[in-house]
Amino acid sequence: MFILAKIVGVAILVWFAMSAKAQGEYWLRWVMVGLIGYWLTWFILYFTLSIPVLPTFAALAVVYFIRKKLLYDSEKTN
Repeated sequence: MFILAKIVGVAILVWFAMSAKAQGEYWLRWVMVGLIGYWLTWFILYFTLSIPVLPTFAALAVVYFIRKKLLYDSEKTN
């Protein structure tokens, strides 16, 4: 299950970098926010739950809302 979590982590890195560049924002800030949000959520759920796949999908859902908030803030400032 760690392989799935790592693959999703890399996908989030690319997803956030592409989203930031499309919005004209600094991509490194977006990538750091996305990865910290993903890994923090994943670790908390992995150590509190005994289901190995659930943390990956729950963390992916959290990252979706983090990205949505970053997009909203980006549009609001521009």
